[in-house]
Amino acid sequence: MPKWLLRICIVVALAAIAPLAYLHYHHNGRLVLVAKREIQKGTSGDIIGTRPGYFRATSVPTEQIETGAILSPWTLIGKVAVKNIQPGEQLTAAEFSSCSGCLGGPSERAVTLASPKEIGGPITAGSHVDVLAASNGHRSRLLLRNMYVLSTNNDAVTLGATLIQAGNLIHLAGTANHRLVVRREPSN
Repeated sequence: MPKWLLRICIVVALAAIAPLAYLHYHHNGRLVLVAKREIQKGTSGDIIGTRPGYFRATSVPTEQIETGAILSPWTLIGKVAVKNIQPGEQLTAAEFSSCSGCLGGPSERAVTLASPKEIGGPITAGSHVDVLAASNGHRSRLLLRNMYVLSTNNDAVTLGATLIQAGNLIHLAGTANHRLVVRREPSN
């Protein structure tokens, strides 16, 4: 078989296969990001997109892909979850918002306060709290206002903080004559 005829056969074969590949790709779906575990409101997209365990890429039939489905973890950078996302849900643009000052930036830290005294009602992830320092024999003084609660457990509260706030909280928490008090803001 002459080379020119072989080339024509290859071009014709590729021309026939390309539409089939296109239909196969779109019929079988696309890879979208799906929550692997619960993602709480307020969680930084920087954390979700760069740490294992928050999502998995899953092939979803085209007709089942939700509007605004997120296809790449890089889309989450600089965003924050605006609602709780349950395991198995597709991650969509509507569930995230641009975030100025979100945890995950170079000047932000998570600070865990072990066994702080909690007042003003139940404190949960997503709450906003004030942090006060109670000194032995002195009145409590307000240290920080409107701190965002990232998570809680039986004996600790984790807050999002700037580097300076984090340093001050860590210093005071380690001082024997100070006790930190976390007060839920009334509007939450």
